Amino acid sequence: MANDGPSSELQPEPSSPSTADVQPAPFSDAAPAESADTDVPPSPQAPEPDADSVLSAEKKPKKRRGAIVAIVLLALAFLVAITLFVFSSIRLEQALDIVELRDQKINEQSELIDEKQTFGLAMDNLMAVVAEYEGVRVGGLVHLERYEGWAQQTWKDRWDAQEVREDTIRVEETSMALDEALAAAKVNASTNTTGTTMEAVTDSLGMGFANSALDDADTLCGQDVAGCVTSDDPYTAHYDAESDKRPYMNKWLRTGLAHHEYAHVLQFTNPEATEKAVGTFTASATADAPDYEIMADCFALTFLDGWEIEQTVWVSAYEYWEITGYGYTCNASQKQIIRDWYAAIAFIPRTVTQ
Repeated sequence: MANDGPSSELQPEPSSPSTADVQPAPFSDAAPAESADTDVPPSPQAPEPDADSVLSAEKKPKKRRGAIVAIVLLALAFLVAITLFVFSSIRLEQALDIVELRDQKINEQSELIDEKQTFGLAMDNLMAVVAEYEGVRVGGLVHLERYEGWAQQTWKDRWDAQEVREDTIRVEETSMALDEALAAAKVNASTNTTGTTMEAVTDSLGMGFANSALDDADTLCGQDVAGCVTSDDPYTAHYDAESDKRPYMNKWLRTGLAHHEYAHVLQFTNPEATEKAVGTFTASATADAPDYEIMADCFALTFLDGWEIEQTVWVSAYEYWEITGYGYTCNASQKQIIRDWYAAIAFIPRTVTQ
């Protein structure tokens, strides 16, 4: 029958599931439920682990491994840092050693250069002092060969500063000694300590480098002499004081005597040149007139104008003395030998080279 109101359709009500429709819970080990009439209670089921517990369990071992790895890495980094530090320190120390060695070599080279320059200046000064001896005939004062040997030795020592320094000291000491000898010669040439003609003549001839002494020449030379020179003191002419008082001794005789004795000084101090020259007089020599003595007489005859071997000296209107030398008057060729000898022994400076 028709109904004017809104009509509604009847909806089926949901039906309760029957026991037969119950399914076992997934992942459950429980047996299917028995009939409702069964009195045995159902078995308790183990709680299922939640997802956070599972993740937490999985993450814990990983955290421990990560910490260990981090520690190992830090340790390795530390070891590397220490190694780099030690290596850098060694390299730095080596570099410092190299710099120190280089500085040392530079200092040594600088010192060596200074020593060489000092030696050069010392040699220049020595040669300047040596030049002041030019023309001196008294020998044995300047030794050019020795100085040349020093220069050559210093060239060999040029890489050893200590050796060069010692060479310099030797040169400086020699310059000082030569300077002192020059000063002494100037004083000697300007003074006459004996107050005799012999000393005045000897000082003039020897430029102050030959000395004079008025003493007991007889005892010193072992015979009756007016004067003599000994090998022990070749730079000094000894004049006998007693002989100088004799009545025949006058200025002229004293002058000739000084020439004779100065010739002996030259003979002793210039042995090589003298050895060549004296041979000229050997043939004319006798036991009483040895070759060195007649050579000394010839020196006086050559360089003292008017001198004669035999002298007559008047001491009063009625008394005179006959004075003779060694009795031999040299000839012209022998006089030329004396001139050549005298010229050859004059000192001539020259450049000293290495």
